[in-house]
Amino acid sequence: MLNYESELNELFLDKLSYMYGIDRSIVYHYFYLRFLIEYYDKKIEKFNKHKRLVDFLLRELNLPIEEKELVYKGEAIKKGYGLENSLENIVLDWEFSASLKSVTTSKGVSLPYEEYMDKEWKSVIRHGKNKAKPYKSHSRYLSYLKWNALSLLNKRYSANPNSPAEIEDFEYPDNHHPFVRTLEEVYYADIHSVELVTTSVVSITENDLEKYLIKHLDLIEEGLRYVDRQYSIKDGRIDVLAKDKEGNFVILELKTVEDFKDIFWQSIYYPMQFKTEHHVEKVRMITIAPKYPEHILLPLQQIHGIEIIQFKPLIELGKIKSLTLSKIS
Repeated sequence: MLNYESELNELFLDKLSYMYGIDRSIVYHYFYLRFLIEYYDKKIEKFNKHKRLVDFLLRELNLPIEEKELVYKGEAIKKGYGLENSLENIVLDWEFSASLKSVTTSKGVSLPYEEYMDKEWKSVIRHGKNKAKPYKSHSRYLSYLKWNALSLLNKRYSANPNSPAEIEDFEYPDNHHPFVRTLEEVYYADIHSVELVTTSVVSITENDLEKYLIKHLDLIEEGLRYVDRQYSIKDGRIDVLAKDKEGNFVILELKTVEDFKDIFWQSIYYPMQFKTEHHVEKVRMITIAPKYPEHILLPLQQIHGIEIIQFKPLIELGKIKSLTLSKIS
């Protein structure tokens, strides 16, 4: 009997690295975080964690999941624990090898493996929960949560997962389907099986609004040109700085919440300070918000020269698809 454990260990890492489009040195970190996202709503106990990891590996590589054992180069490969030719031994080895090395974050900080993985997991799942919050009572809530968590994970690892191809030297049953969708495609298809479109601003941030408006300044005013975003002045930061067709600077202050009393100070201070720092005589001030409660709108209208705009978004899958803007006199 030949033992192919070591060979399969290397082969699987190579296949995952190629399939995800990321470096092999970090492929287990990424693979394990994908696993945690997929199993977020499933109970993982110590005794069955590695069995579930094996099932996930088979699913990711589209190997025969239903078979009791795999056949590679004529040898039986066990899914569970064994002295040799065991898939469970392989994932155990991956986990053990990863735990021996510290991980350097994108900010250049070296962390122990466990601490790094804990931080990464909490971060991506928190992102998924925040994005899915408006749909908590929706039947597709979990798919929406996982899709957003996976989107952030892919962005952090610069991953672009593709569907796996059949692996040479494995025996596949006659009824085995040669194509399997990626997790991204599964979640996305489930989300789109019902229409998740909303006009509620709960699912977007000021940063989302900022990014959209920078590309669509003509919605505010024809001829408006982008200059900068998050522009620093003394004691403040301007959301978006633009210029109108007359060459005047225009300050855009964006809000996605409905109670924003700091708008009074910003509307007075920002134009005044910008004039001082840049020695210009005219600076326009525009506020953009989803709604202006009366206790904010009435005093805001008393500020000389301020332009007030209300917006209504169309949001699909947490992204702004369109905005309707209306000026308030």
